[in-house]
Amino acid sequence: MAIESIENESNMSERFRSYSFVLIALFLSSVSLSLTKGIMIPFILAVFLAFILQPAIDKFEDKLKVRRSIAIVMVFIILLTLSAGLFITIGASLKQIVNNAAVYQSRITSLVESGVQIVAQFDGDFDQAQLQEMIRELPFFTALKTISNALIKGVSDFFLVSIFTLFILSGSKISLPDTGFWPQINKSIRTYLLTKTVTSASTGIITAIILKMLGLDMAMMFGMLACFLNFIPTFGSVFATLLPIPIAMLQFENPVLIALTIALPGSIQFLVGNLIEPKIMGKSLDLHPVTILLSLMFWGFLWGVPGMILATPITVIIRIFLQSNPSTEGFAEYMAGRFNWN
Repeated sequence: MAIESIENESNMSERFRSYSFVLIALFLSSVSLSLTKGIMIPFILAVFLAFILQPAIDKFEDKLKVRRSIAIVMVFIILLTLSAGLFITIGASLKQIVNNAAVYQSRITSLVESGVQIVAQFDGDFDQAQLQEMIRELPFFTALKTISNALIKGVSDFFLVSIFTLFILSGSKISLPDTGFWPQINKSIRTYLLTKTVTSASTGIITAIILKMLGLDMAMMFGMLACFLNFIPTFGSVFATLLPIPIAMLQFENPVLIALTIALPGSIQFLVGNLIEPKIMGKSLDLHPVTILLSLMFWGFLWGVPGMILATPITVIIRIFLQSNPSTEGFAEYMAGRFNWN
């Protein structure tokens, strides 16, 4: 009994040291990642982008019988062409906002005045004139300037990511070791990235078509945003569904059209996120929903929106790495939602 007690105490002590080490490493890593996010975010995005482009480069090499350097150039030409289309879409959407700014402002004023009249019926001291004057002076063009600056920064970040990706692909062919936990990481991340890329692109295209058929302004822009936001689990689809609401309310007077701009894209998001993606991915992620939620909060806090996009694949890699070590295997089980308190 004494020997068994000593062994139990030794196991508990070993587990405590392992958990303490993981927590300290997590804290120090978080500080480092936060301080270096200006470089780390484009670099990590470039690594995952290279991971996505690698199969296409291999196909070009095998099917067209060309050298790797030529295959890389061909893939990048396609990527830059698609990117140019996105930038043109963004520019057209901003131009549409500027052209319709007066109409939107008039519509806001009309909606607010209707609301003010309803409120005034219940509150006789309500200052209608002051509120209406504030609405008329809303800084539309200041908001447009803020949006434009954010988009310009996004374009510059894209080119930085592209440069990183080009340098990564220009080196030796990306390949992970065939031993240990690397094959599992390779399979899980490739399945996730490929599935997310295809489903996100499909979601964005279908959303844009639906909104265009409804006659909504900036339909292509909202489709593009739906594509990118779909990379953020759960919350991304909600944001993508809600984003067109302000424009729909300003543009349409028919409540049926406003409802359709929410219901139809929302149905597509639900179908893709809850039926198609889980069926394709299966259990390749092996993450509990609470773990995904916490990872979104953690990486979103560290790196903002790019962190939320990268949260799931990074967390999958961390779980597989922890699972490969007996001393940290318990953490991996907790992340998968399998709790064993023995």
